Parts: sequence; structure tokens; C-alpha cells
Amino acid sequence: MKNPSQLFIIGDEVWNSLSMEEVNATCQGLKEMDLFHLPYERVNVRTHIDTTLDLLSNHRDFRAIMKDRWFEKYTKPRKDGTLAPNLGPNAYLEFRGVNLDDEEIEVLFVHMGDGVHPPTECVLGGRKDKGGFEKYNWNRAIASVLITILATDNAQKMTERNKLVSLGIGRGTKPGRPRKYEYTTTISLPRSLPEEERTEGDGKKRCPHLRRGHVRNQKYGPGFSSIRQIWISPMFIHADEAWVKSRTAYNLSKGTSS
Repeated sequence: MKNPSQLFIIGDEVWNSLSMEEVNATCQGLKEMDLFHLPYERVNVRTHIDTTLDLLSNHRDFRAIMKDRWFEKYTKPRKDGTLAPNLGPNAYLEFRGVNLDDEEIEVLFVHMGDGVHPPTECVLGGRKDKGGFEKYNWNRAIASVLITILATDNAQKMTERNKLVSLGIGRGTKPGRPRKYEYTTTISLPRSLPEEERTEGDGKKRCPHLRRGHVRNQKYGPGFSSIRQIWISPMFIHADEAWVKSRTAYNLSKGTSS
């Protein structure tokens, strides 16, 4: 099925719980089991821009690409002198037409409005803009992240339907205004997370983390003489904060699952 009027929103707490290592390992296991699929041929994904760009803002090539772009002024200095994105809670990146065929997608800056500035959207890269933004292979990265999250057992998914859009009203097709979708699925962490195994008396601080999905060889049959492969789904857990920070950060500029 081709891309419907469907948007997936990845919440900040979900995004911050991911690492490149766990995403790629999970995707590799899904491919072994022939489960590496998007829900539709093409999907649309939205992430908060500060959360996403904070992982790229101090990358040298990324700064060069952003040098003359209009939102460069929306930054704030860190204590170490580097810059962090500071676009506010209503600013998002939207990836339209994400697919598994390595076809070009659109990357847009979307601001939902704040009472002072009206809602707006602006194409950053992909089919309409060859400014270098697409060099980070957003398509493969975002597809891998979404497939991993959708395969995660305890990820919370809430879908809302815009009935006006289903009737062909108010899709938001005016130039420069955010598009509206018939279905919007928001993905978030569950209210409670299982604890990582730890020794008695361990008082280390815990934070959310994705435990990778993987393939397991399971014995079965008479005398357990036969072996079959089963899929162990990824899961969000509470893990040791120091251990989580030591993992490879999810940086879109450093390659993705192939």
C-alpha cells in the first residue's frame, strides 16, 4: 500500500532512549527473520527539532551546511562554547515519503505556531532542495528508527483520526502551512518500565534505554533435538545511567543499518 495520509510522531523520551548500536542490531535481527518492513510503502515521520539536531549541531560538516540557513540564529551557547539548537517546543523536523527503496524524501522544518508566529513549514532537503541536507541519509536512518520502535513490545502508540481530512476538508495544502493528516500516531514510552537486572543494593540512577531485539535459537521436539529460530522483541527498560551514556549516541551523521 502506498503512503496514506498517515503521520508518525516520535516522542522526545523515545528518541533519547535510542542508541545507534541497539537500532542497528535490532534491524539486523529483523532482516534475518524477514520482518524488516515499514507499515506502508511510504510513511511520514515527525520528530522534535531540538532533540534531533542536538546530535548534529556540533558536527563540522553539519555546521557548514547550516551556516547560511535561516534557522542558524535559533541557537544558544553551551558552557563549552559550542552551540545547541534552541527552536522551542513547537518546532519539528518532518520526513515525508520515508521508504526502503533509497528514494529521495522531503525533509521539512515545521513550526506549529506559538501565538506570535503563525504555523509554517519550510522544505530543507530532498526532492525540492539540493542544499546538502540529504547527505545524512535521513531516509535510511528514520526508516530504521521507526521500524525498531514499531517492533518494540512496550512502546505506547496512540492513533488519532482527523475526520475533516478524511472528508477532504482542511488538509493544510496552503503554501507554507503545515500539512494535516487523516491519521496521526504518537509513539511514547510506557508509564512504567521494567528494570534491568542488577545486583542487590545497587543504587545507581536509572534512565530509559532500548534493549535490542534479537534472534534466539530455541530447542524443541523429542529430546529437544530440533532447533528453530524465534524473535525476541526489543523493549524499553530502565538501565544504569552511566552505562547508557557510554553507548554509541544515535547520530544520524555516522551511518545507519544497511
